[in-house]
Amino acid sequence: MSDIPIKKQNNIKTYIISVDYGQEYSGYAFGYRRQDTDDPGLSSEPLTFYQLPDLQEFNGPYCKTKTAILYERIDSSIVPIAWGWTAYKKYLEYTENGDQDEYRLLEQYKMEFYDDPSSTIKVFGQDISVKKIMVDYLKMLFEYLKQEFTNSFSTADIKYDVTWVFTVPTICEQYHLDDFSQIIRDAGLLEGIDSGIDSNDIPENDLLFITEAEAASIGLMKHHFEQTQLIEVGDEYLVVDIGGGTVDVTSHEMNDKGVLKQTHVEIGGEYGGNMIDKNFFQYLQQRFPEVEIEEFFELHPEEKFEFTRNWELKKRIIDEGSRPVVTIPYMINQEFKVPRGKIRIEFEDLPEIFSIVDNIEQYIKQALQKIQPKVCFLAGGTSSSKYIQKQLVHRFPDVNFVFFNYGGSMVLRGAVYAGIDTSLVRTRRSKLNVGIECKEEYDPIIHGDSPDPKNAEVDNGIWYIKNIFQPFVRMNDEVVSGEVITKDFDVSDGAKSVEINIYSSPSRKCPTFISDFMVVKMATMEIDVPANSVKNITVETKIGAHMLNFRAFLDDGTEAHVDVVYTAK
Repeated sequence: MSDIPIKKQNNIKTYIISVDYGQEYSGYAFGYRRQDTDDPGLSSEPLTFYQLPDLQEFNGPYCKTKTAILYERIDSSIVPIAWGWTAYKKYLEYTENGDQDEYRLLEQYKMEFYDDPSSTIKVFGQDISVKKIMVDYLKMLFEYLKQEFTNSFSTADIKYDVTWVFTVPTICEQYHLDDFSQIIRDAGLLEGIDSGIDSNDIPENDLLFITEAEAASIGLMKHHFEQTQLIEVGDEYLVVDIGGGTVDVTSHEMNDKGVLKQTHVEIGGEYGGNMIDKNFFQYLQQRFPEVEIEEFFELHPEEKFEFTRNWELKKRIIDEGSRPVVTIPYMINQEFKVPRGKIRIEFEDLPEIFSIVDNIEQYIKQALQKIQPKVCFLAGGTSSSKYIQKQLVHRFPDVNFVFFNYGGSMVLRGAVYAGIDTSLVRTRRSKLNVGIECKEEYDPIIHGDSPDPKNAEVDNGIWYIKNIFQPFVRMNDEVVSGEVITKDFDVSDGAKSVEINIYSSPSRKCPTFISDFMVVKMATMEIDVPANSVKNITVETKIGAHMLNFRAFLDDGTEAHVDVVYTAK
């Protein structure tokens, strides 16, 4: 009896949740993909949320809450009890009641993870890993987010119907993603944790990562192309995403009505709004050398909170020609009797406090050597600073800067769009040279009369040059999503297995050998060679959004595969 074809199950998830887990602020957004069409453009506008717990009491309307977490000491245990602005609210209540000794408020810890994923923070005398703190925060965020998702999409099942998109800074490397993926699993944000699927085998399309700069670029493109027509097909534009922890810069060109081509390698560093805060506190220390400012704020957390909240508002409106006045903490004023309880920051002190402008300037100059953008968009929460905006306009008079009132939302919205349609960015620039280790027969014309002994060996009576770095993708190469690069190699006679080691390097010049400076191993594949004399092995890599899928196979069909990150710096 004949049967009819069975339609393949659609593994593409209907709903998208983006999470921007920032150094200073964190938030999320929702979106959904219509299932009655193959056109991903016919999907919802991203839903961002401006009513997060206790947000109005402290910060006013904003799409993110503080990346803060409150711990309580209960006997010998340290227990997380609140997150976001609620953590601040509870901590202030406890300090007002004199109970602060049993509580610890942690914030601005995320960049510790990117500096060293194994780093720890002392809490009540115990070393707590930053990764555990991230897990604790995401667990509480998820519990709140889950209810908001149910309220927005009552028929959806967050366990099975969601693709999660997390943003990461440009400085993120593969080992960061490996650890961050495990943090996300441990926090229970993936359906595989509850549905019985092995947590180490996350189904494709369940978890995606996107750099903050690329997400901001997509969000800005969608807004300005579809609503303001500021960007047209063929236009090249620059995005400078200034967040709390990092500054990230990227550039794209519009083609085919909304499909992006990356035109410059993403660059960035730890020069976000927190650097302004650190500089200001150093300035304050210079003004009051008799007081240990950090120690003072540890003893008076309520003073620190009020002072930093006022400073957060002040630093956004400080202009380059202003002499801003800052109110001094009450306890310091009681000690030093500052006139009217305020100090004035002189104009000449502002460049030192806002020193990140110099770093941003260098990143923009670096990009402008390669591209000629129609506009330069500023995104991210710190981009709302009037001082930064005016400084950049003056330093780059020929650049058309565009500022967005809700720059912090662009990353969240762009990440949702990227989850709905992963083909939005068709072409990217590789930040790394990526290749495999191989060897080749010695040729005096190619290798010279006296090759380095450490790179030479004899195999079955034949001299080989070994440790060769065979590139698949070179730094700054234009790489197209879905493209497959294939190379064939010989298998040594009598080999029982073949080990394929994948290496990368951030150097501008592509390495010659795997022993060259800055070359690091990324992954290894191994294939057993059957007794029948296999002579050829094919290695191919498929270009993904931020991954290279390496696959190796023999003539008889035996294969192995591994994924590596290639765009992260």
